This record gives sequence, structure tokens and C-alpha cells, in this order.
Amino acid sequence: MLGEVMEWLAVEPRDLIVDLTLGGGGYSRAILDELGNEGKLVAFDRDIEAVGRAQEAFREDPRLTVHHSRFSQFEEFLLLHSPNGHDGAVFDLGVSSHQLDTAERGFSFQQDGPLDMRMDPTSSHPNAADLVNNEPVEELTRIFKEYGEERRARPVARAIETRRRTQPFTRTLDLAEVVARVVGYPKTQGRHKHPATRCFQALRIAVNDELGELRVGLESAVNTARPGARITVVTYHSLEDRFVKEFFRDKAGRCHCPRHQPVCTCGAKEEVKILTKKAVKPGLQEVDDNRRSRSALLRVAEKI
Repeated sequence: MLGEVMEWLAVEPRDLIVDLTLGGGGYSRAILDELGNEGKLVAFDRDIEAVGRAQEAFREDPRLTVHHSRFSQFEEFLLLHSPNGHDGAVFDLGVSSHQLDTAERGFSFQQDGPLDMRMDPTSSHPNAADLVNNEPVEELTRIFKEYGEERRARPVARAIETRRRTQPFTRTLDLAEVVARVVGYPKTQGRHKHPATRCFQALRIAVNDELGELRVGLESAVNTARPGARITVVTYHSLEDRFVKEFFRDKAGRCHCPRHQPVCTCGAKEEVKILTKKAVKPGLQEVDDNRRSRSALLRVAEKI
């Protein structure tokens, strides 16, 4: 959704823009094309491999600075460049195509690789194998149900527990096969999600604390935005989209007091204006060209 994001972001030549999910650099390259010589782009990614590729690709452009950083570190790094904040922010959530296509990163249930899923492979945080092999059934059930919205969360967790007693999980296809046997393949022919899709999504979110990081990142983006700055967020599944929608509604001043209460006491404050009443979807041509874009949804808010 590059075209839609750039249209809503409305970059001006002298702006300072932040790209919170550098990835392959597609958004950063488009933003740099809109910026003038006095404009700046500060980009972030928690994946050290993405940072290295971007530093090499953009090494001759002094307008761009790249940081190896999580969302929760974004604000402190931004203040090094601009104490007065930014003029626009881009979030392109989820796993990048490079991460998904690189079997060694352990994100894919369609390629065999180590069961890792850490977006920052240099971190010492537990990986997916650690969670699958060590968490109790109750916690695995919560992860699959809450983060993957998997209806058969408990049977999957129990199957994992039974299997790991004799042989720990170490490979992606091994786990995907166990999950698929429990969830089952659709009986009808045609394009369908792989039965392990939701559980792999859930593990990835848990391993990287994606929703916790996203909350801090969105808070920081709003806190550091200058008046008129637009915050654009592209999500790829319903859990992320609901999270962003509810966050924007709260920042737009939604009151949480009981309906019968005559005076607001919850401290609701209008900080942004929501520009997209409904999530923007990709066009049919983009979906045809890139099947992975079919689930993308864009929401935009403007600092007031």
C-alpha cells in the first residue's frame, strides 16, 4: 500500500519523517523522493539484518539516519535528531517478506528452518522453540487464542505438550505438521490459509512482544508529533487492526466513563483526529501483483 500511505502521509520537502519499520526500505525510498535537501528521514528496525542492508543501500544519502531499535526505544533516539518532534510517521507492521522468505529465521510454516521467530536474532530473548518446549498448556492456550484467535487453541497446546515429552521441537515444519493434524485442512479446494497460520502468528507475536511494543511505539509517535503530523499504520491481521483502531479512538478523545455519569472523570483528551473512518484496503491490482497485500489495512490519524 505504498501509494496510499504516501498520499495520506503528505510529505513536504522540509519535513522530518520517521519510518518505524524500515524493513526492505520501500517506504523510506519513497519518502526520500518527496523530501528536499533540508528534509530528514529517521528510520528504525529491530532486525539488525534490515539495518545493515539499508545502511549499505542508502549510504550516500545524508538525509537518512538508521537506528537498530525497537518501538519502545524510538522516542529517545528521535529526540537526538529533533527535540521538537516529527512531521509524520509510518508503521508497516508484521513480518517482512525477507524475514518470511528466509527459512533460517524460522518464521515460515512452509519452509523448514530453526524454530526461532525473533525479529532481532541478536537478542537474548526466548525464541519460539523456548516457548513451545517450556510453557505450560495454559499459557500456550492463551497465546494461541489471544494472539492467533485460534479456535482449537487448547487441543493444539495439548498436542504440543504430548509430543515434546519425548522429542522437543526444534524445526518449523515439525511444529507446523503437529498443528495441522489438530486444526485440520479445509475440505474444499481452492486458496485457504495453512492450518498452522494462526498458531505461527501467535508465537511470533509472543516471542517479540509485538503488541506491547506497538502500544509504546504508537504512544511515542503521538507524543512526539508536531501539530498536523500524520501517523500512518498498515496492519496485516484483525488483531493488529483492532488494536490500532481502538488506540486511535482513545487518542481522539473517547470517554470511558459510565454513560449515566454527567461529568467526565476518566481524563479523556483529544490529541488526534482520525482521518480514515474505515480502514483503507489495497486495490485489486496490488492484490493481484502481491498476494501478501490482500490482508493489509491502513489507518491514519493526524495530531491536533
